[in-house]
Amino acid sequence: MANNAIDNPVLAVANRYDRLDPQLLRVALDAGICEKGIDALIADAYFFELDDVAAERALRQAINRQ
Repeated sequence: MANNAIDNPVLAVANRYDRLDPQLLRVALDAGICEKGIDALIADAYFFELDDVAAERALRQAINRQ
C-alpha cells in the first residue's frame, strides 16, 4: 500500500499548509527548500498568527534567495 504523503512531498506540504497556494509550495520544493525548511520559514505566521499573506511572502523571499 502506498503512502502518498511520503511518496509525494508536495502533497504532504500542501496538506499541512492547505490555505496557501500549492503551486508556490511546489516552487519552493523545486527550488531546494526542504519540508523542514518550509516549516521553519512559515509555521509561526501560518499557525500562530494566522497570517497567510506573511507566510507566502516569507516563502517567496526564500525562493528568490535560492
